[in-house]
Amino acid sequence: MIIVGAKIRILFIVLIVNINNAFGQKNSDSFEIEGIISPSVTKTDSIYLESAFINSELYETNAFSSKVKDGKFHFSGNINYPIGLFLSFQNNDKNFVLSQMIFIDRGTHQLSINDFKYNNYYLLENSPINAEFKNKFLPDYKKILAAEELSVSNENVIKETDYKSIRKDYNNRKILYILKYAKKYPNSFISLWFAIERYSVWGYDDNLLKIYNLLSKNIKQTDTAKKFARMLNEKYFENKIMDLPVKDQNNEFIKYKLTEKFTLVDFWFSNCVPCLIEFPKYKGIYDKYRSKGFDIIAISTDRTEEVEHWKKAVKEKELIWQNYLDENGVQSKKININKFPTNFLLDSNGKIIKKDISAEELKLFLDNNLNQ
Repeated sequence: MIIVGAKIRILFIVLIVNINNAFGQKNSDSFEIEGIISPSVTKTDSIYLESAFINSELYETNAFSSKVKDGKFHFSGNINYPIGLFLSFQNNDKNFVLSQMIFIDRGTHQLSINDFKYNNYYLLENSPINAEFKNKFLPDYKKILAAEELSVSNENVIKETDYKSIRKDYNNRKILYILKYAKKYPNSFISLWFAIERYSVWGYDDNLLKIYNLLSKNIKQTDTAKKFARMLNEKYFENKIMDLPVKDQNNEFIKYKLTEKFTLVDFWFSNCVPCLIEFPKYKGIYDKYRSKGFDIIAISTDRTEEVEHWKKAVKEKELIWQNYLDENGVQSKKININKFPTNFLLDSNGKIIKKDISAEELKLFLDNNLNQ
C-alpha cells in the first residue's frame, strides 16, 4: 500500500505540473512590451511597430499597434526569432515620427520613451539581443552615422549629386561594418536585419550576399533569411548577367542589350546533349514570338579547342537568335552557373522572371503575355 500511495502521489504531482505548463506558462514564442512614455510627450495617441520601408514579405508578422493611455502602452504577439521593426508615433495632430530599427525579442520587456527623436535607437530592457545591440554593435556604428551627418551638413555640400555621393559612400562603409560584425558574430540576428535594411535603402550590393553567407546555419534556416537569400541571389544574377563579358563569332568582345519585352538568356555548350534537345522547341517559340517582343540570347561555355565546333553547331542547328561565347566558361563560373542548360527569362529591365524555365512553360508564359 505504501508503494501504491507513492505512485499515486507522483502521478498527482506530474498532473499538476502538466496543468501548470498548459495553462500557467506563456508561449515560449510570445513577447510582451510594457511601455512608458514621458509626460513631455503625452500628446501621443498611438504607437506602432512596423516594417516601414522593408519588404513586409520578410516578416512572419510585420506590424503591431497600441493606444497610449495615461502615458502607458502595451505590445504583445508571437515571433519565432528576433525581428527588426521601427517605432512610429502618432499624436493628436496625426503627425508621425519614425525611429531607427528596434529589435523585438521573445519574453517580457520594458521600453521607456523619454522623447521622440527622429532616427533614434530605442532599446528594450531585459533582452539579450538589445544588450548585444547596445554594447557591441551600436558604439562603432554610431560613429559612422555621426561622421555621415557631419559630412552632409557641411556648408560646401550644395549639389544634390554631391549629397547622394556622400550618402552612397557612407552606405558602403555601413555595409563593410556589418560584414565585419557578421564575421565576428555569425549567430547574431543584428547582421541579418541590418543587411536587410541596407538592401531596402540602397538596393543590391555584393557584400550583402557575403554577409548572408557568413550567417550561422541557425539563422539561415529562418523564413526571413531564406526569403532574403532568394532576393539577393536574384539581384546577383540580374546584375552579373547584364554585365557578362562575352565574344561574338568574330572573336570580338561585345556587351549585349535587351531590346525586347522578354528575353531568354540560355547557357549551353556544343557537346551538351540536353542543351541541343531544347533548341528545336525554342525555334518554334522564337519564330512565333520574335515579332511580338521576344528574343533569345544564347551563351556558349565551350572550351577553346571546341570554339569551331560551337560555330558549326550554331550554323547546323540554324540558331538564328543572338549567339555569344564565354570561352572556357570563365565568366559563367563566376556567377555559379555550373549545370547545363541553365536559362533565365528576363524582362526589358533585366529583372529575372524565371530561372530554368522549360520550353513548355516558356510558351505558356508568352501565350499569356504577348498575345494581347
